[in-house]
This record gives sequence, C-alpha cells and structure tokens, in this order.
Amino acid sequence: MKKLLVLAIVAAIAVSANAGLIGEEGVIDFDQVNISGNSGAWALGDEYQIIFVSTTKTNAMSNDIATYNNFVQGVADNAGLNANFKALVNTYKQTTSGGGTKMVDNIGGLVYGPRLIFVNGDSATPGGVGDGLNGLLKWSGKNAAIQVDEFGNVSSETRAWTGGGWDGDDWRALGNMTGDGTKDDTSVNGDGHRPWLGNLTLTGDTGWTNKDSANRDQLYSMVAVSEVLAVTPEPATLALLGLGGLFLRRRK
Repeated sequence: MKKLLVLAIVAAIAVSANAGLIGEEGVIDFDQVNISGNSGAWALGDEYQIIFVSTTKTNAMSNDIATYNNFVQGVADNAGLNANFKALVNTYKQTTSGGGTKMVDNIGGLVYGPRLIFVNGDSATPGGVGDGLNGLLKWSGKNAAIQVDEFGNVSSETRAWTGGGWDGDDWRALGNMTGDGTKDDTSVNGDGHRPWLGNLTLTGDTGWTNKDSANRDQLYSMVAVSEVLAVTPEPATLALLGLGGLFLRRRK
C-alpha cells in the first residue's frame, strides 16, 4: 500500500509540473520542444496545429481539392501522425469558369487561437501565440519559412504547390482553367496554365504563396496543416494516475 501511495504522489507531481506531456497526434514530446514565443510551459489541454512540407511530391492536374487532401493525409499517415490533415492549396478560379475550393475554406477558415508548430516542435510563427494560420497566410513581419517535413527533419525543398493565396486566385489555381479536367486555357501568357508555387524559404514576405509557377504535370511537394489538436498526458503518466486513483479508492 505504501508503494501505491508513493506512485500516486509521483503521478500528481508529474502532472502538476506539466511532465509527461505528448501531442494528441502521438508524436510531439511537449516536455522537450522549445516553442518560440511561448512565455510559459505547455499544459494539458493547450491547443496547437501542425504544419509540414511533404517529402513526397505530386502534380497539380486535378481540380478536386479532395485529391490534394488525400495526398497529404497519406503522407501524414505514413509518418505516424495520428491526426487529420488538409493541403494548403487553392483550386478556386475567380475569373474563369469558377468552381473549386479556396484555400481558406479547405482548411476551415483562419484559426487565431492555437499555436502553429512544426513536427519537431518548433514554432511556425515565432512570437505568435494566437497567430496560428492567420500568421501563416497573412504574414505581418513574421518568419515565413516552412522547411520542416512530416518526420520533423529539416527539408531541402524550396517550392511547393499552392495555387495562389488564401482567398482564391485569378488564373493560376491548381487544376486547369476550363474546369472540365481535359484542357488548359492557352491564352495565359501563351504557355498554357501554370499553377502557382509557394516559396518556402521566404521570411517576412506577404506574398510567399505565389512566388513562382510550373506546368501542372510537374512534381512538387505540398504543405499540410492539421486539425486543432491538444496536449495530452503520455501513456505512462496516465498509468500512474490510474494507480493513484486505484489506491485512493482502496483507501476509502
């Protein structure tokens, strides 16, 4: 019984000190990460979103946003990230046949509260507690570099498909311009439809999402962002709490 009491006390101390904390996706160790702009330690229930640039590459042929969401979800699943992810891309065409999905709608709108972090735990918006995706998509002097992949490693990729800005684009969205999935609008610069690429290396730049373009059959990475997640106890911490609870019930 004394051993159970000690375990219960240890568990209580661990939780109260924010020890044994892991991400809801099951990968990020919140006891180890160094979050820029986070004035205090991470605590149970703190919200965050993950962003990464994929190591796998794909083309921009499809008009269907689900194609790109499924692509980044597969990348995340392969890396063991237990969360839902969406592609940071735009298929909406403002000045042609219309249709498609705006980037901002695909990721569920701008999220101001959760912190935006990379898979290695570094902040994606330094100093930006509360900036979240707003800080990513509408830079205001923030660091715009997105160079960590789904495994938490520094990526060498400098470009990724975006299809334009957060609220749609006039003529360089992903997919094709006519909306029928078979042909391009060849009147654009005389070179057919070339969707926008984002420059992943820029810092403090308000137009990082449309810094280059490429033929849509070429292969480039994509940027993915997760649903809103929460900091949770590690399994070992939960086990200690369970033992503590068991001791307390037996004492009654």
